[in-house]
Amino acid sequence: MYDVIIIGMGPAGMNAALYAKRSGLNVLILEKSLPGGLINITNKVENYLGNGISTGKELVEKMIEHIKNFDIEFKRESVNEITDENKVKIVRTNKGEYKAKALILASGRVPKKGDNEKITKLEGRGISYCAVCDAPFYKDKVVGIIGGGNSAFDEGLYLSDFAKKLYMFIRSDEIKADEIFVNKAKKKENIEILLNSNVTDLIEKDGKLSAVEINGKEKIDVDGLFLYIGYSPSTNYFKDLNITDETGYIIVNEKMETSIPGIFAAGDIIKKGVYQIITAASDGSIAALSAKKYIKNAVLGIQANEQEILKREKELSNSAMYSMMEDATKDLFAGIFNSPEFKEEMSKKIKEGFNKK
Repeated sequence: MYDVIIIGMGPAGMNAALYAKRSGLNVLILEKSLPGGLINITNKVENYLGNGISTGKELVEKMIEHIKNFDIEFKRESVNEITDENKVKIVRTNKGEYKAKALILASGRVPKKGDNEKITKLEGRGISYCAVCDAPFYKDKVVGIIGGGNSAFDEGLYLSDFAKKLYMFIRSDEIKADEIFVNKAKKKENIEILLNSNVTDLIEKDGKLSAVEINGKEKIDVDGLFLYIGYSPSTNYFKDLNITDETGYIIVNEKMETSIPGIFAAGDIIKKGVYQIITAASDGSIAALSAKKYIKNAVLGIQANEQEILKREKELSNSAMYSMMEDATKDLFAGIFNSPEFKEEMSKKIKEGFNKK
């Protein structure tokens, strides 16, 4: 049995593993896909302290290398179910079953796909969620991006180095991305930012995306469309635990504790205000240290219970011994006082006392 099993190998999961291992815990990381999570599809990372400027993949490679230095066990398996049996947590995967004293859930989030049936139909045929992955396929072509946050603008800047023309479709009149991204986009001649532009329909031709409909009226020809409309937490494998809010995010306290003792959560899977690589890593360290304390207290609790049992047994044993001695003493004196010899001797002593008087 492991001390702690960590589900997810993004920045939260890897930092949790690092802190847990350095705390002397026996650790297992389970990851169903590519270690690093969404960082792998991030074009450029400029705000991770100490890293300088790098691609997402380069940062992931550094994190993985760091983990390898501590000989932390890692398995590429998909978690299907978690069962809480108080002191023991059971994790069932597509390949086996594992037990641990504590769990850290750090499986992150996945991009939202929207509610248009055509989106699913045209995935890989003009619909994409990863500019870093698919940008080379759209060299000298016209593409669009749905979204107005940092991810949309960051990926848009990357795409613009390949595409002939890039439309940024933003549903409202407000751009949520940081000013640094917006200013860079405005300086690119092939990027056009369209506010109050809701993509209401996808138009296909020969089985591929050929155009988008804007606000139910205007049609714009595009060869590809990249969706950055938000994320959903990856929580399907533990729905029965009832530790999430109505949107699927896990509710934790400042110690990354869920409502179930021994189960912790960290990173983008939890309900919080800021979703960044550095905050995910911080969450992971807190979760690991909290798990260490939980396991230590559980062990001390068992030892305390054992000591209490031994103490009580000793008390009972002593009490029984004293009771036996008391009974034996009573029997002894009762035998002496009731014996004919004792009674005759006492009678003589009494008579002698009277005669002296």
